[in-house]
Amino acid sequence: MAPLPAIDRPPQPAQPSLEPLFALLGADLDRVNRLIVARMHSPVALIPQLAGHIVSAGGRSASTAPIRLAAANSAAVFASMTSR
Repeated sequence: MAPLPAIDRPPQPAQPSLEPLFALLGADLDRVNRLIVARMHSPVALIPQLAGHIVSAGGRSASTAPIRLAAANSAAVFASMTSR
């Protein structure tokens, strides 16, 4: 049997989520992570540490996803401008 909704409380609004964005960019973010891992070696100890933190965030860092989204948007705008 399905649960009954609470009568004395209004339904709670859905919580904001970035999951749709990450689902859209998932394959691209995975490619970015592989590239970071391939190029993370450096004689400067801080570089591999920072690269490790970025990759361990699974592409969900505050920098990777917005940059990839902006690149995808720019590519779409350019394609629409050149297809006329």
